[in-house]
Amino acid sequence: MALYKRGRFWHYEFQVNGNRYRGSTKQTTETRARQIEIRKMQEVQENGYSPIPRKAPILRDFAAAVLRTFDDSSLDPDTKRYYRNGWSRIAATPLAGMRLDWITTETVDALQLGGSPSWQNQALRTLSVILAKGVERRYLYRKPKIKLKREVRRESIIDNTAEDLLLQVTGQPLRDVLIVIRDMGLRPDEVFRMRWEHVHWETRLYFNPYGKSRKARRWLPISQRAIDALKDRLQKQTSPMTTQRGKPAAAWEPCEWVFPSKKAESGHLTTVAKQFRQARRLAGLPESLKLYGARHAFATYAVEATGNVFAVADAMGHEDLKTTRIYQHPELGIIRDAIDQRNRRVM
Repeated sequence: MALYKRGRFWHYEFQVNGNRYRGSTKQTTETRARQIEIRKMQEVQENGYSPIPRKAPILRDFAAAVLRTFDDSSLDPDTKRYYRNGWSRIAATPLAGMRLDWITTETVDALQLGGSPSWQNQALRTLSVILAKGVERRYLYRKPKIKLKREVRRESIIDNTAEDLLLQVTGQPLRDVLIVIRDMGLRPDEVFRMRWEHVHWETRLYFNPYGKSRKARRWLPISQRAIDALKDRLQKQTSPMTTQRGKPAAAWEPCEWVFPSKKAESGHLTTVAKQFRQARRLAGLPESLKLYGARHAFATYAVEATGNVFAVADAMGHEDLKTTRIYQHPELGIIRDAIDQRNRRVM
């Protein structure tokens, strides 16, 4: 048995049946650390923890190998990009130069990542996935617990009034993008990558084949207003072109994208940020209002109208109901009416 101090905490290292075990006791006093070490040895003998067969690599090197496997996998492109971006934030910290078995909950908690809670959580989730791979490959016998940051509840939605004001001052493609997000609950990136082949006109359904999670691949209902907007868009893409002599040319087939773009390398629209900022300014709306607020509105009105949080979570592409609750803006009028009704009975 051996105890040694690293930073504030004592660490243990011992062997059982030729297998080596080590880790942090999370204790600052040697006496308490010795008790933890003895307890760990008992747990090893009782539970048969997997040994660490070889020296753990540096996080930076191991992460590069893990990300390469992701690139060659069938993961969704959004998921690959999510992990890449998450790792770029971890790579800029001292943690990247540490060996996997040196990383503890305390060292992760001490990270200074900066940015919003959601940005920090992207980095922390990526780190968690990489360390889990370390357990799979037997560099670690247990992944340290990683605590996510508390994300601020989103309060800004594009309600009926805001939508009316925006539609009065903007044109295409923002007009149709706004309608689709607000009526169908798609993420902006999912709208930009809509394909005609996935629009099912007779059943008024749309299939989204990609996204950042398994749940993102989903069927969505298309409102009548969205159907009208899509039909008009399709008609304009397939209408006869006019030649220089004023004669109509032959009709041409639409491209695969619902929102095509000649400027984008991908062939489809990638952003309407500039147009949205201009429309927001002309409509006199606050800068805190974002296009994503249309998706918040979809969740809010859908939950209020149906009372079915599970169905709304499926439509939003959420795997966890807690995520759906971030977007939900409950109607407090129901509570107010209930209190008024109670007060009338008392009087």
